[in-house]
Amino acid sequence: MAVQRFNYSCQIDGASGDVCCERPVIEVTLSSGGKQFVTHGLIDSGCVSTMADSSIADFLGIDLTTCPETEVGGICGEGTGYMSEIDFYVAGGGKIFSGPVTFVHNLPFSILLGHRNFFDKFDILFKKSKGYFTINRVRG
Repeated sequence: MAVQRFNYSCQIDGASGDVCCERPVIEVTLSSGGKQFVTHGLIDSGCVSTMADSSIADFLGIDLTTCPETEVGGICGEGTGYMSEIDFYVAGGGKIFSGPVTFVHNLPFSILLGHRNFFDKFDILFKKSKGYFTINRVRG
């Protein structure tokens, strides 16, 4: 895979109406049990493990009551997460890979791509001052 370049995404803050162009967001496809869910994931260098909103688990047919529980915490507060293994495909990111994800209720973004499984698979170069970032699939 060649280095993929992405522009930072812009979004309108619903509360203030301000435009924010500061988010490194990429399209990802999540799959489990033959079902796929396409969404936009936020590359989060402060997130230790990849986390996804529990509504995605529901869509994929993952029964969270059968998943191991783990305590989660961060900028959004503390709570309980449910760990599962799913398949990921990053647009332009080469082959599908499997990895752990922690499903949490009411996550402010559909998926936070963290160190465990995303940063392990990709080298990321943030060029905020230039308005873009790159990802490069790690061999192996």
